[in-house]
Amino acid sequence: MNDVAIVGLDCRFPKADDPAALWKLLLDGADGIDEIPAERWNAAELHDDGAVNHRAGGLISDADAFDNDFFGIAPREAQAMDPQQRLLLQTAWRALENATLDPRGQGGSNNGVFVGVMANEWAHLHMSDYRAITAQDGSGNGYFMTANRLSYQLDFKGPSLAVDTACSSSLVAVHLAVQALRNGECDQALAAGVNLTLTPALNVFYTKAGLAAPDGRCKPFSGKADGIGRGEGVAVVVARSAAEARDAADLVEVDYEPLEPVLDMVEDSVRRHRQNADLAADLQLADADGLLRSLSREPGVRYPVLVPNEKGLERALAAGADEIAVFVSASESYSRKNLNRSRDEAIAGYGPVIKKAKDARLRVRGYLSMVFADPWDGPTDAAVVSGAAKQLLDFGCDELSLGDTIGVGTPGEISTLLSALRRAHIPLPKVAFHFHDTYGQALANVLAAMAEGITTFDASVGGIGGSPFAKMAGGNLATEDLVWMCKGMGIETGLDLDKLVATSTWLGEQLGRELPAHVSRAKRADVPS
Repeated sequence: MNDVAIVGLDCRFPKADDPAALWKLLLDGADGIDEIPAERWNAAELHDDGAVNHRAGGLISDADAFDNDFFGIAPREAQAMDPQQRLLLQTAWRALENATLDPRGQGGSNNGVFVGVMANEWAHLHMSDYRAITAQDGSGNGYFMTANRLSYQLDFKGPSLAVDTACSSSLVAVHLAVQALRNGECDQALAAGVNLTLTPALNVFYTKAGLAAPDGRCKPFSGKADGIGRGEGVAVVVARSAAEARDAADLVEVDYEPLEPVLDMVEDSVRRHRQNADLAADLQLADADGLLRSLSREPGVRYPVLVPNEKGLERALAAGADEIAVFVSASESYSRKNLNRSRDEAIAGYGPVIKKAKDARLRVRGYLSMVFADPWDGPTDAAVVSGAAKQLLDFGCDELSLGDTIGVGTPGEISTLLSALRRAHIPLPKVAFHFHDTYGQALANVLAAMAEGITTFDASVGGIGGSPFAKMAGGNLATEDLVWMCKGMGIETGLDLDKLVATSTWLGEQLGRELPAHVSRAKRADVPS
């Protein structure tokens, strides 16, 4: 049996607009049931007439809200679409972002879509006048289109199907998604369920059949169970092979609530190293919003947040971010595979994002990857790198981190690139480096960059990291290895090496594997220093 991992999710339910709100609702022992509002139907009148035995249900607020421009859908077409299709599009988009994937970058991929759905009440409301039916009405309705719309809009090439097995529809959709992954029918699967109650037809049927709960609440596994309560909701999970998820660093095998230990670790680090701590909290990751909101902000400490687009910027602003980061590639193939856009399109697309961030008085850090070589294109021309770097700085980036994403750079290439940056009149105080240690050159490259005046280097505790689009890439330069070298050179970093080693050990335990940092391995083995 091949294990399958859930790497992203999103949902909307009554009184719970996202997974965090749903979790809180469950912990509070609450439910999402309320009296059915008059804008849906007159529940009181139907109850008094004896047509139904209940007046309550679980309904989503603003189920009709939809930004058609964002998805490139014409107003006329959006108006004809079953709102279940609209909800699925929005929720799938957020689920992919939750999986740290750019939804636009998934175009052309072998992604499968499996949707559980059992109601088509929109069609009953809007297609009863046969002479008024339009082409948009046809494509906007039908069970099959809940899945097919998603595949079409995001340009997925894998299987796409909707399934109706009544109350088990969503479970069957998940089963089919897992089956497709194990059979190699798709590389990644979106399993989903959606339901809206737009008419009282089923409420009347359930009442007449003796199936409806008088208080509108389901009570599974309870001795007080007395019938069905109708409810709305939409949920999407992104799934892939567990082995591939681990390779892509998408799967962290920890309990549901990792926020508290991470929060404690970050705040403890900030208290010890006020001038040196950076938090790269990616808002595409689960709980990042909560992490940012929960952190006790320390003056003088930077908390950059990676954003993929203008929507990501909006989320970052809502979460209280005061600095964002943007990511592009200096190479063509990596940009197309990672961002589904050409290099020039991707860089230009960040212009409005950076402008809005600067208008909101946010600091902006740019990440430019593949500055030495690309696994498909080969070596990257230093002039191309300096041109892309200048464009990002001209947009308004305050700092630019140049990434050796596959770890093939050498000290000689560091010198060549820095010479090209000088010729392009790029101020080196705004330049940082991000080295991977694939060929063991990361520390040597740091020394070469230091010799030419660079003082800012990205590093990760334990040397964790990699690239799902460049499998050969090794981990990032380990923070503890960099601190060890600086200590030997008499450079004061303000970082506590023992604490770094302890954190690296904790991360390794959570991931179930030893991390590549040399200093932590040596310290754990009690090698004399």
